[in-house]
Amino acid sequence: MSKTYDALQTWFEVHEVKTVFIKLKGFTGSNTDYQAAKIPIDKEWQLSQGLTEDAIRAWLAKGGWIGLVIPEGYIVVDIDDISIFKHVQARLQAQHIKHIAIKTPNGGQLFFKDTGKVKTQQAKTITAAGIVCDYRLAGKGQIVMPTDNTDGRFILHMDDTLDDMPSFFIPVMKYIPEKHEALLLPVPILEHISGRDDTIFRHACRLREWDARYSLKLSEDGLREVMHQVNDFLCEPPLDERIVDEKVKQALAYPTASKPKTEKEKQATQAELLIAIGEQLTLFHDDTGEAYAELNGHNVKIRSSAFKQWLSRQLWLQEKKAPNSDSMNQALNVLEAKAYFEGEQRLLHN
Repeated sequence: MSKTYDALQTWFEVHEVKTVFIKLKGFTGSNTDYQAAKIPIDKEWQLSQGLTEDAIRAWLAKGGWIGLVIPEGYIVVDIDDISIFKHVQARLQAQHIKHIAIKTPNGGQLFFKDTGKVKTQQAKTITAAGIVCDYRLAGKGQIVMPTDNTDGRFILHMDDTLDDMPSFFIPVMKYIPEKHEALLLPVPILEHISGRDDTIFRHACRLREWDARYSLKLSEDGLREVMHQVNDFLCEPPLDERIVDEKVKQALAYPTASKPKTEKEKQATQAELLIAIGEQLTLFHDDTGEAYAELNGHNVKIRSSAFKQWLSRQLWLQEKKAPNSDSMNQALNVLEAKAYFEGEQRLLHN
């Protein structure tokens, strides 16, 4: 296996955390595709009881990879940008925020205790701090375990215990590059950059707007907490705390354009939940305009019964509710549009 694999497994054993390990395709057979290598072998992996040590060793000997289903009570934040990951992880460590950091070929993953603030598994999401990340939730997500078969993947940092996920990582909205690039903060926010104070003020105003529009449920103290984390984790070096407090105070006095939602409006509809689930997949269309999703290594039509059944099952696993037909149709319409207008066109060989 590897020292990294053994260290992570030992950490979970010491903390009496129940773990489930599953087979991932890896570079078995003739596969050489990195994305395909991360796909679980068992389509029902979320219901798996896990592999034995002997089964793990046998699969690794064939060139396979091992996946860890995120354990109950924990969450993984995946930053798919190496420079941002390195900076944020170093600042987390400097601020003594207890976490596990795993370096990946394209960035890195951060383990924290789950606070319940992330309701659905999401990919390419703008956080309250103005950076982009993915989320892997307990029982619903999995990560590639670092082994001798996974080049460029290893444990970078491991604390004895873990802290709650910082509010810095609260999800806000799906990131669409052509629409949202201007919303992202530079990482790091360097001292020589003119207007650092103004950058903090403008992001605090933006965060208030997001709170009203997307119901982040941030109190004034919550807003202040996020902005101090932005300062601690992104500014190099951090500004004086009194300056951050002053900029937050100014932002709180600044009017927002969005009207706060009512309690009823804050409840995500079934259609919204189904859309969020579907957005976790890669959506695309073929040369005829037919909408597809990549599902368990296969190209599945969004209007197919197989895709509808998968969405229904994921909603049941997440909410213990079955979708009604109107919600399903609304979700399929949106996902179909996303596949056509936001997804790439592919030539499929039928």
